[in-house]
Amino acid sequence: MKETFYKSRIFDKLAKTLALIVLALLTLALFACKNGGKARKYFNEALEHYNRFEMNEAKLLFTKSALKDAEPYLESIKQHEDYYLRAVEAFDEGDFATAESIFASIKQYLNSAEYLDAITEKKSEYEGAVELYTNGEYLKALASFTRALPYAYSKEYIENIENMYALYTDAFEYVALGDYKNAILALKAINTDFENSAELIAELQKRADSQPITLGAFILRYNGEFDDGTKIVAGKTDDLFYMVDTNGAWISGAMDENGSIRYISLYLDKKTRAALTSEGERSTLASFIHAIDPDYSEKDSVFADLPTYLRDSGWKYSCMHVSGGENEYGGIVARAEYRP
Repeated sequence: MKETFYKSRIFDKLAKTLALIVLALLTLALFACKNGGKARKYFNEALEHYNRFEMNEAKLLFTKSALKDAEPYLESIKQHEDYYLRAVEAFDEGDFATAESIFASIKQYLNSAEYLDAITEKKSEYEGAVELYTNGEYLKALASFTRALPYAYSKEYIENIENMYALYTDAFEYVALGDYKNAILALKAINTDFENSAELIAELQKRADSQPITLGAFILRYNGEFDDGTKIVAGKTDDLFYMVDTNGAWISGAMDENGSIRYISLYLDKKTRAALTSEGERSTLASFIHAIDPDYSEKDSVFADLPTYLRDSGWKYSCMHVSGGENEYGGIVARAEYRP
C-alpha cells in the first residue's frame, strides 16, 4: 500500500515536470513566432523603402530585421554609398566626367540627380564662357568661367583673362601719368584686342607722336646711346639751354615752362669732326636724332637715313622735324623743331 502511494506521488511529479517543459517549449515557440513576425515586418518595410531608393531608412530596417535575406540588400546599399562618396569626391576635385558617370548609375540615390543637374549647368556655363572668350568678350567670359569653376579649364581661362586685365589697367595708370609710350606697350603686351585696346592704342599713338620730349628725358636717352662712355658733361639747363658732351659735341636749344623741348640742335665743328672721324661723326648725329624718341625707329634705320635728315627740307621724326647740313666753316649741324 505504501509502495503504491510513493509510485503515485512520483508519477504526479513527473507529470507536472513534463507539463512545465511543454509549457516552456510552447512559450518559446510563441516568442519565436512573435519575433519572427516582427523581423519579417521590418524586412518588408525595408524592402518598400529600398524600392523607393530611400536607402537610409531601408538600411536601418534591414539591419533591425537581422534576417539573412536582408544581407544582399545591405550589400547593395553599401555599394550605393561607396559609389556616391566616390562621385562626390570626383565632383569636388573637378573631375566631372567621372562624377557624371557614377551619379548617372545611381541617379535615384540621395541627391545624385541634383549633382547631375549641377554638372549639366556648369558644362553649359563653361561652353558659353568659351564662346564669349573666342568672340573676344573677355570680361563677360571671366564672369561665366567663375560660375563654371572648377569645370574643365575654367581656372586656366580665368588666370589668362586676369593677366590681360592687369595689363589693361596698367595701361590706364601710365596714361594718368602722361606716359603714353608705356601705356601702348602694356596694351600691346595683351596680344589681342582686349575690350577697346586696339582703339586705345591708335589714340595713344597719336598722343605719343605729338607729346614733346623733356630736356631731362633727352639727356638720359642721349647718354644711353653710346657704348664708349660718351655723355653730356657740362652746360646750362635754363629755358635757353646749352650743353657739351665728352667728344666736344655742342647741344643747345629752347624749352617751354613745362620743361618740354621746342627746339634743339647738335653742332660738330671742324676740329671735332676730324677727331671723331667719319664713322664717329655719323654715329653721334644718328644718336642725337634717335635720342629724341628711341621707340620711334631703330637706330640702324636712323643711321642709314642720315642724308635724308641732314638737308634743308629735312624729315619728320616722331613729334620733331629734323633738318641739318654743313656750314661754310666746315662744321655740321642737326636740328630738331617741335611740330606735333
